[in-house]
Amino acid sequence: MKKNPFVFTRICAVLLCYCPGLFCQTAFAYTVAPIAQIGLCTGDVQISTQGKKAQTEGSLLIGDTLETGDNQNSRCRITFPNGNALDMGSATKVRFDKAQQVTLLQGQLVAYAMPTLEQQSQPMVLHLGEGDLSLTMGKVFATVASDKRQIAIFNDLVSALWHDQTGDKTLYPGNLVTLSSDELDIAQTPRNMEAIVSEQMSPESPAVTLATQSFTNKDLATSSRLFQQIQQAFPYNAAAAYHLGLLDLNANKTSAAVVQWQKYVEIDPEAAKKNGVTQQLTLMTTKAIQDEVKQAIANENALSQLAPEPNSIAINPLINKGVEKYQPIGKGLTAFIITDLAKVPGLKVLEREKLQTLLNEIKLSDKEGLIEQSTRVRAGRMMRAETLMIGDYLIESTKGGQ
Repeated sequence: MKKNPFVFTRICAVLLCYCPGLFCQTAFAYTVAPIAQIGLCTGDVQISTQGKKAQTEGSLLIGDTLETGDNQNSRCRITFPNGNALDMGSATKVRFDKAQQVTLLQGQLVAYAMPTLEQQSQPMVLHLGEGDLSLTMGKVFATVASDKRQIAIFNDLVSALWHDQTGDKTLYPGNLVTLSSDELDIAQTPRNMEAIVSEQMSPESPAVTLATQSFTNKDLATSSRLFQQIQQAFPYNAAAAYHLGLLDLNANKTSAAVVQWQKYVEIDPEAAKKNGVTQQLTLMTTKAIQDEVKQAIANENALSQLAPEPNSIAINPLINKGVEKYQPIGKGLTAFIITDLAKVPGLKVLEREKLQTLLNEIKLSDKEGLIEQSTRVRAGRMMRAETLMIGDYLIESTKGGQ
């Protein structure tokens, strides 16, 4: 097996070609729905399929087998349609039997049964030797070696069910189960076991190392591809958000860089502040909005013809109809309205700063002498707002004066 990072070798039932390090396709034109996807792999990985159906690269079908190399950095994250996942360690072999059911043939893995709210709960079933482990929600570690099988239950909220020829056995959080052909021994999981095995199974750390090395070596295309894969598999990876922001800046994609660095600040605010991202992000956000506004004005005719975004509302700044000293109050009142409306389920409140910048830009370039209300309607159309809020306020004193 080649020692190249991020390499898959596909062994197909009917091959059109064979070349180590490449996916080979079968001669069949139709496809079938995958039961799982390869989220992220590092090191050496080999995929073999027993069927004769064409499949999309990175997908796993019933009967497929995935095996990682014996290098300690050969690891894989497998994702299922309902949100569940498997992290495979090195020298591990897994067969995908059917939806949410896999067989651990050798090695070790960590299984995450964490179905999303949108998906109907379906137990994840792990086959280990002569028995099955059924897990509806939680996190478990499983290992299969020539001399023993072992299961550790980590999640504090749920239990798992073990079934073999002797019957069913409920396993609880903190149980470390050693299985043999004639007995089942339950002990307490060692301290720090969860953190240790999670680190050993996850491809996140070695993937970040490879992606960072590529960035340092100025191989930006490889670095970008790897960090995108990392972010997709591990959405809260700070290094991915930080580097993807840098890569977007390098490509003059300010708006995309802002999105990545906003995510980075959310994930690791202390690091973002320490390395200057927080301060720079403020300037970048302003520039990105200005660029978007100029583009919107340049394409005003086209934007005005587009249908508004469903359930969207643009909150225009409230206009002071009283004395000048009460002018600053308008910002606060507008902010209160935006905060309250943002809590309404299904309602999209458009960006306040972008709207204000658009209003300012329209006023600067206005050659038709539009009145205030017409300017705001024009801005709302360019932002594709379905609803506009335009209003004013007047503050009167108790003595009857303004």
